[in-house]
Amino acid sequence: MSKMIRKSMVFAFTAALGLSAFAFQAGMSADAVQAEVQQRLQRGESLDAIASAANVAGISPSVLTVALIAQGQNASAVVTALVRSGMPANAVVTAATSTGQNFTTMFTAALTGGADPASITPPTAAGGGTGGGPGGTFGGSAGPTYGGGGGGGVSPS
Repeated sequence: MSKMIRKSMVFAFTAALGLSAFAFQAGMSADAVQAEVQQRLQRGESLDAIASAANVAGISPSVLTVALIAQGQNASAVVTALVRSGMPANAVVTAATSTGQNFTTMFTAALTGGADPASITPPTAAGGGTGGGPGGTFGGSAGPTYGGGGGGGVSPS
C-alpha cells in the first residue's frame, strides 16, 4: 500500500511540474508568449483566464493581444477580455489595430471590457495610437534633430 501511495505522490508531483512549465513569466519573449498562449488554448482555457494569468505575470499587453489574435481568436473578444483583466486599454486597442482590425470595433470592444473612453486615443497618420507621432503626445516637445540641417536648397546631382 505504501508503494502505491508513493507512486501516486510521484505522479502528482510530475503532473504539477508539467503544468508549471507552461506558465506566464515576466520577461518572456514574444515567441514564448505565443507558445504559452497556444498551450493554454489547446487546454481549453478561456480568454478571461489567459488574460488574467498574463496580467498577473506582467506580460506585455501588446504581445499578448497579437499572440491571441494570431492564434485565430476573435479580436473583439480578445480586446474585451484583456481590458476586463486590467490591462491598459490603449495598448490593447493599438495592438489589435496593428493586426489590421478596425479601430472603431476595437474601441467598442474595449468599452465592453470596462475601459474609460478617454484612455484610448485613435491612431493618426503621424503614428500609433499615442497621437502626434511615434512615442509622442499632443502638446509634447519635438524630439532633437540630428544631421545639422541645411540651407533648404537642392544640391545638384
